[in-house]
Amino acid sequence: MREKKVLFMVENIRVSNGVTSVVMNNYDKLIKDGYQVDFCAMYDKPSPYFDKLKECGSNYYVLPQKEDKPDEKKAYSFIEDIISKNNYTIVHNHILGRYGLMVCDIAKKYKVPFRIFHSHNPNYFENYKQLIAHYVFEKRSLSRCNGFVACSSFAGKSLFGKRDFTVIKNTIYVNKFVFDIEKRRTFREENGIDEDDFVVGTVCRYAFQKNPMFMVDIFEKILQKEPNAKFVWAGNGELENQLKEYIASKNLQDKIILLGNCSDTVPVYCGMDAFLLPSRFEGLGFVFIEAQACGVKCYASDVVPKDTEITDLISYYPLDLSSKKWADEMLKGKEPFDENVRKSYNEEVIKSGYDTDTNTDLIDFYNKLLKD
Repeated sequence: MREKKVLFMVENIRVSNGVTSVVMNNYDKLIKDGYQVDFCAMYDKPSPYFDKLKECGSNYYVLPQKEDKPDEKKAYSFIEDIISKNNYTIVHNHILGRYGLMVCDIAKKYKVPFRIFHSHNPNYFENYKQLIAHYVFEKRSLSRCNGFVACSSFAGKSLFGKRDFTVIKNTIYVNKFVFDIEKRRTFREENGIDEDDFVVGTVCRYAFQKNPMFMVDIFEKILQKEPNAKFVWAGNGELENQLKEYIASKNLQDKIILLGNCSDTVPVYCGMDAFLLPSRFEGLGFVFIEAQACGVKCYASDVVPKDTEITDLISYYPLDLSSKKWADEMLKGKEPFDENVRKSYNEEVIKSGYDTDTNTDLIDFYNKLLKD
């Protein structure tokens, strides 16, 4: 077998990040199997994983920064220096755009044996500028790669077209995502939520993809029929200021609780009665897996891949459905909380292949490459 040496190209490895979850949920297995795993990140962001990487001998490189962004003029030579000196067997790219193209181009230039492109989302273009960028960067990146993986069939077909690709499931630690009545009570007490309040929640970034303003609209309609409702939101993102202004414009500051970036989302799921995420597009949406594992009813847009349908707790609705109708559907599913009825769905998650401890998709994929 060839030398086991991998470079991951990522934006960062902060928590509450889908790519981080994919990479770090497989990290221990790769290290245990003898892989040298290094990282090259676009942004200089803190992470609780840094100590672990150091202990395991991983290198963590950050592109030269200029005003909190990658310095485009210095980035190419920086990546070239890393790849040319380290003899990687696999370069695994997790990002789109200019810097994704750089790493794929350099990996091919230095004849890295396996150049992997990972699709985490389907193609979605808000405007012609994004469409043009796709052809300038993604199409060229794909031509430099010889291996293709995706988080779902939908995400793979959208980006790779007729190319062969392998689905690598985004997984969760099932034994962590378990409903706990004490965590529910503590979470509600700490956030001023009464036992009988109907709590809608979400775990996502404040980003266009996640449709944040529409979630506020839906919750506003829920409140009109359920005055004791609350909304809890774990996450952060680039639309934070706009979101806060929108919430204030509807006088919902006392009803919508913005929790910020949560390192442990299990108490958040335990505290919810319903999970809402009407995404405009999703490669998978592994938060739906997490929520179902904790026994929460989920309400998703119909663009979310049906790979997430691992229990009968999840329902899908069209994005062109009005906020009122979304709210009506959620209220139809509302039931009085009963701690003897609410349960975890660990077995269903394990059977569906989304358990980190038992899923070996990525390491099997790598090992097959190195043996062939």
